[in-house]
Amino acid sequence: MNKRQARLFALVSTGIAIFAFLALTVHSHTKFDELTNQKNNTPQVQSGRDRHPGGYLSAVFGEHQYTVLHRPELLPSALLGWLRRLVQG
Repeated sequence: MNKRQARLFALVSTGIAIFAFLALTVHSHTKFDELTNQKNNTPQVQSGRDRHPGGYLSAVFGEHQYTVLHRPELLPSALLGWLRRLVQG
């Protein structure tokens, strides 16, 4: 493969990947209502969403989400704290 063919291969591959990403993104956005069953959410589910507006990490790790994302060497202590809270209820 010469330099021109390699460049063409890289450009075509990038174009295909971008097209696939955009097509899957559009497809996902058209299926949100069907996939999430949002109309069937119970008040308990809604209260959980309101309680943890930061998303999954804040719900699981609480105050340790900074540790998980920016200080990975402290991850074992964050996991132990999470397990203690999980066991205690």
